[in-house]
Amino acid sequence: MKNESLISGFIRSSQAFPDNLALFVNDTAYSYKKLVTRVQHVAQKILQLDKRSKQIGIYAYRSVNMYTSILATLMSDRCYVPLSPVFPKKRVQKTIEKADIQIILTDGEHVGNLLELLVELKGCYSVIVLGESDSDLPTMKSISITYINESQLNEANSNEDLLENLEVKDEELAYLLFTSGSTGDPKGVGITHRNAVSMVSSSIKRYDFKPEDSFTQLFDFTFDLSVFDIFVPLTVGGSIYCVPKKEVMLPHNFVNKHRISVWFSVPAVAVFLSKFKLLKPGSLPHLRLSLFCGEALLETTAKDFARAAFHSTIENLYGPTEATVYFTGYTYSSDTKLETKYQGIIPIGKPLPGLQTIIVDQDLKPVANGKEGELCLAGSQLAPGYWNNTPLTNEKFCALNTDIRKKDNRWYRTGDLTRIDANGDLIFIGRIDDQIQIAGYRVELGEIEYILRKESQLEHLVAIGHRPFLNSPYEILVFYSGKPEADLAKICKENLPKYMQVKRFQQVETMPLNSNGKIDKKALISNMEKD
Repeated sequence: MKNESLISGFIRSSQAFPDNLALFVNDTAYSYKKLVTRVQHVAQKILQLDKRSKQIGIYAYRSVNMYTSILATLMSDRCYVPLSPVFPKKRVQKTIEKADIQIILTDGEHVGNLLELLVELKGCYSVIVLGESDSDLPTMKSISITYINESQLNEANSNEDLLENLEVKDEELAYLLFTSGSTGDPKGVGITHRNAVSMVSSSIKRYDFKPEDSFTQLFDFTFDLSVFDIFVPLTVGGSIYCVPKKEVMLPHNFVNKHRISVWFSVPAVAVFLSKFKLLKPGSLPHLRLSLFCGEALLETTAKDFARAAFHSTIENLYGPTEATVYFTGYTYSSDTKLETKYQGIIPIGKPLPGLQTIIVDQDLKPVANGKEGELCLAGSQLAPGYWNNTPLTNEKFCALNTDIRKKDNRWYRTGDLTRIDANGDLIFIGRIDDQIQIAGYRVELGEIEYILRKESQLEHLVAIGHRPFLNSPYEILVFYSGKPEADLAKICKENLPKYMQVKRFQQVETMPLNSNGKIDKKALISNMEKD
């Protein structure tokens, strides 16, 4: 292996710690030796396919086949693109088309559904099926299918050439994720090997991870925080414990049963545990590190979790997909007492070593210390830009009116409103635009509006992110006037993932306008609450 890439750490660990537990999923344990054997077989199949596209779709879910497919894609010097089987068919189809995917890895459980959605698309596809398939699959001219059964996946494979000759350029994409987009189409964010390796290396140094560490896998692989869950453990020779889907929101028993040492989740999971009075003092004794990211971490939540995981360091992390998983961090202590001005929200801290942050005004000039403004990020974790979208890339990744970075004045505008406190820590205030976060997922309300308008033929429609109570999670409300030509809830169900579903549709006679001639969202909420 000639260059450092996102797969490099796993390959080293498989050679240094072959008998260590690499993955525990669906009540089955896989050593590094066993997992790398599976990965090599699939990587060889990929390399045998003569396809132009370097993007490979992964259509699997929380299984050994999902992990095998991700690692095999990288081992074959390709870029993986998550295609979640739990997402609506139309969204998966749109991702396949936008990412120019020609090869898709799946398993016997999901191949039937995959073929159904591929038949409706134009183009030719190669599908590699891992494991056994119970269904008789039809023959289609536009789709070729290659099977790798379970016995083949587990056959001894001593092909070291595949590992030794792997040469990946650090500017090539390691993965491509599609996030919510305000134009109605998901935005593609491609992360290079250099970006990802920088994050993994910083994490290992920051937290001193060892082969003895075991990590929760709570995040779905469509969420970029899963990159930490997968590649940090595999780089240090540690263990991934994939939490069963039914326990994701209440994972305490699973964590204790397996004596897991590293927790990583959105704060909502801790809030849920607290709600059911499951964060009792000392109830999570094996955790040594607890990480939270994806949405605001409340002081009350952090205190409850600190009492439960009394041996654990608690960190609040922050970072958009465009900056590779997380960019800043803040260490919380149970002795910490936040002033009233923090509004009960834990700071997001300082940037990782080698990375830089700056807060700017509307003219992209730095603001004075303590003043609010838009947070901008710079450094080795910044993505190259948006997938096939030069205008948006130039808008969001740009130079600033500052000489802080003379060699590389390239910054990412997050759209997040922040300020710096007296300790030099960043304080998150909110979104500048209408983008919100639900369970850690970033949601563009404009995407919901676009899809509903297009499918229902409604012109007067607005989506609003609303917190029914102070610091409660966002709910999506849609207000509209007129008569839709299709069922609005059905449109959302068929086109949007679960976390983007609308909580309530409210018909109004006319849309209230403010003094600027724009829809008065506050008036809509106020009128709804009076009803």
